[in-house]
Amino acid sequence: MATKKAFFRIGVLSFLLSMTGFILDLNERVPDIKTNVFEIVMMTGLCYGIISIFYFPFSLLIHKLTK
Repeated sequence: MATKKAFFRIGVLSFLLSMTGFILDLNERVPDIKTNVFEIVMMTGLCYGIISIFYFPFSLLIHKLTK
């Protein structure tokens, strides 16, 4: 089932993946802070969407099979 805890966990995981990618990509830093924040927010949103597409149907399937 979709709970607030699941949404929060996916959000934290997405943010950590985005920050890891941002830190590992040291050669492409732009001196403008707005661009850096925009990239982190957009990557967090993309990661959140991709993880959600796989997590929630899988979670629903597991929940239905255990009933």
